Amino acid sequence: GGLGPKLLRLAHADAISYSIRSGRTGGMRGTLKLYSNSSLPPGLSAIMPFLEDYKILHPKASYADIWAYAASVAISESRGPAVPYRCGRKDLNATQFTPAPSLQPQGTWNASQIRARYSDMGLTDNETMAIFAMRGMGRMHPDVSGYDGRTTPFSLFITNAYFIQLTRMTTFVYSSSAKQWVNSASKTAMMPSDMSLMNDTSFQGAVQRYAANATLMFTDFVPAFVKLLELG
Repeated sequence: GGLGPKLLRLAHADAISYSIRSGRTGGMRGTLKLYSNSSLPPGLSAIMPFLEDYKILHPKASYADIWAYAASVAISESRGPAVPYRCGRKDLNATQFTPAPSLQPQGTWNASQIRARYSDMGLTDNETMAIFAMRGMGRMHPDVSGYDGRTTPFSLFITNAYFIQLTRMTTFVYSSSAKQWVNSASKTAMMPSDMSLMNDTSFQGAVQRYAANATLMFTDFVPAFVKLLELG
């Protein structure tokens, strides 16, 4: 799946811990360092060591800043736009944050559950969908998410291919054994949560706009992604 998608997943998993309802706790504050390996969201314990050398070279930099910077670079190196980056994030300690794995998105979620999680982070429907452009990168692994396959044929690059795939949902067939949607022609797959976006008027509208206009998608993606990386 490449290193870029892994770095994006790391930053997203850290930022997703932000919660307005819980008193604006969590966010891009190095919160994942507070989890034990056994309680980390699946797959992340293998990703985090990639950036330890940078922490050794820059001991005064927070993990949050290093992860956010790596994610910003990953976007531009994946043929995406330049993402403005600001340092200054401070890592939380164990007395400031209690890990909450339940905040991590699930492949079984419906559109309402997706909206509830991201709106609790202060993100609009449009910002949420813009960020979902990253769903087109990397691949799903059974030992991580319980699902298998790529959502797009262009998994190393950030494009609007994820949204194009969703507009072609009639070409996907549900596999009851794998509990996911599969397109045998393009050798791609979608989780139930992906497909649920097309059953929601607001999310579907954003999907269709971004499928038709990659420039618009990137225009919306950059500020939404910066907002995600600066939560907390």
